[in-house]
Amino acid sequence: MSNDKPGLGQRWWGDFTLPDQALGYWQIGPLEFFAVRHPTEWRFEWRSGGDPVDDTVVWKIVDAAPAEDQGFSVCRYSFNVPTDTLRLAPQLADRPVVVRPDSTVYVPPGQRTVLYVTTAAWVGISSVSETVTDMLEIPVYRPSDTWLGRNTWSGELCYASMTNALGDYRELALVSHRAITAVEIVNRGRDPLLIEQLRVPVPALSLYVAGDGRLWTDGVHFEREEDESAAALEILATDEHSPVDKELLAKPREPVERSTIVHAFSRLFS
Repeated sequence: MSNDKPGLGQRWWGDFTLPDQALGYWQIGPLEFFAVRHPTEWRFEWRSGGDPVDDTVVWKIVDAAPAEDQGFSVCRYSFNVPTDTLRLAPQLADRPVVVRPDSTVYVPPGQRTVLYVTTAAWVGISSVSETVTDMLEIPVYRPSDTWLGRNTWSGELCYASMTNALGDYRELALVSHRAITAVEIVNRGRDPLLIEQLRVPVPALSLYVAGDGRLWTDGVHFEREEDESAAALEILATDEHSPVDKELLAKPREPVERSTIVHAFSRLFS
């Protein structure tokens, strides 16, 4: 029982049935994990490393779990009688993501630009029967931590993106476990807007899959007001910069008003 596929355009999520004591193995890019169903529990082992844009997708039944010295994390979920079905579901990151353009970007007064960024997906693992029991969430590739703020007392913990912010999404490394976000920036200020790093509010975005298999999020629209200390943030489920043929996969972790004013401009750009 095996399913070894190239990643782009292929769905690595869905429902998977494992017989009792059978050992399932998945590889989703840099993430490897094993799952086995015992009479009273599910046991999982996983590790993530290597190339963050590796697009290998593998699912199969295997004979043996990894040795203890191979760096796999382990956890167990106990049930009275566990179901035989696991559901894998893609999710977005649980923190904002800070991305950097490949070079310094200025947006002149009265102009707008669109930057495309990608962020790593998380894998949500659930037990499925008459009800769905959420168990484990694993990042396909664990981003590094970064602090965004004026100082160590004022700011927030974010993830740092491994990809650049580019003006043409076709230049991005497009893989089946990274989601594309179109970020539109409008400068209504009196001077050029310098963008050295950009905070993308990933937990506030929905996740979709387009017809070609690529993952996309809601679009993000930032509009700098004449008052440089404020910016309008709008989240766009439909916009001209992302595909129209997309299917909803996951709702936002932390929904916000689709149009709001953000009063600490340095928290968006710095």
